[in-house]
Amino acid sequence: MLASQLMSLCSMSWTSMVYRMYDRSDFYPTSLFSSCRFILQSFNKTSEHPFSSEHKYMAVTGIHPSDGGSIIYIKGSIEAVLDRCQFYFASDNSTPGLDATTRSTIIERATSVASRGLRVLAMAYGYGNFDVTLPPSSHNLIFTGFQAMYDPPRPGVKDAIARLHAGGVRVIMITGDAEHTALAIAKELGLKVPGGRGSCLTGAEMDTMPEREVGERIARGVSVFARVTPRHKMVIVGALQGRGDVVGMTGDGVNDAPALKMADIGTSMGKSGTDVAKEAADVILVDDNFATLLSAVEEGERLYRHTLKSILNFGHREIHIPQHPKLPSVPTQYGSCSTDPDYTQHGVPP
Repeated sequence: MLASQLMSLCSMSWTSMVYRMYDRSDFYPTSLFSSCRFILQSFNKTSEHPFSSEHKYMAVTGIHPSDGGSIIYIKGSIEAVLDRCQFYFASDNSTPGLDATTRSTIIERATSVASRGLRVLAMAYGYGNFDVTLPPSSHNLIFTGFQAMYDPPRPGVKDAIARLHAGGVRVIMITGDAEHTALAIAKELGLKVPGGRGSCLTGAEMDTMPEREVGERIARGVSVFARVTPRHKMVIVGALQGRGDVVGMTGDGVNDAPALKMADIGTSMGKSGTDVAKEAADVILVDDNFATLLSAVEEGERLYRHTLKSILNFGHREIHIPQHPKLPSVPTQYGSCSTDPDYTQHGVPP
């Protein structure tokens, strides 16, 4: 019953599966969703802590008429949720303590699923009120499991990335997803991902290094950034600009606005983009299609070359034409920083 209640309060995909960590052969099929509508209608929500890219979880507190007491539901990244759990759900009458071995098993299973390109959303519940000011270890939540869902890349993105690479444009993926999920999606899209541990940088790793070192890691081939926050996005843009690159940033959310404003060319999504993102951007991508960026780059390059040719045809002996700051020349590589809504079909919280 508690598992159904928890699932009803989380954003779920009908194609997803929620694994129970304590039994390798067992999982919750989608048949549990049959009772979700009734549970949602009977749940009286008293408070909500919305998802944030910093905390990487959201929580709601409320009352079920049949229970009477206050209950907490939380969903988010596997790390954020698991750190706040001291027990795990085995049955309605059994919630054993969450020891180190069980935690390790959960992380191992989640990593295995993420390596297949699936997004992992962990869930837990508890009793009483949820205090966001407490450190994670001070919570006594009960870990229920996680769901893994596949959010396929948009059609045409892989081909567009290949053509951008051929034209001298470097594409960098920035996402709030877990490292293994990000790397799997990047490889599926054809991004240039070198082998080894240094192929991806996480937000936690960036916190330990200066911006200059981030630029050096990018120069050595890092093209994927995972578990990032809005602050990290700005660091990445600044690192690219510090290398002399012309940076094009794409995004659609409020959290993307600072990096869109900071980039040389900020591009917001026209359909899914928020008003804040559109106002911060230089360009609005009306069809939300990443492949359209390729046509825009080609057209901009063509116009620049034709303008240059027309001026030179005047016959002046000495003409100095500086590189336009918004139009990269063919030899110049610039980072097209793509956040997750741009390479997938649906915007799903991590």
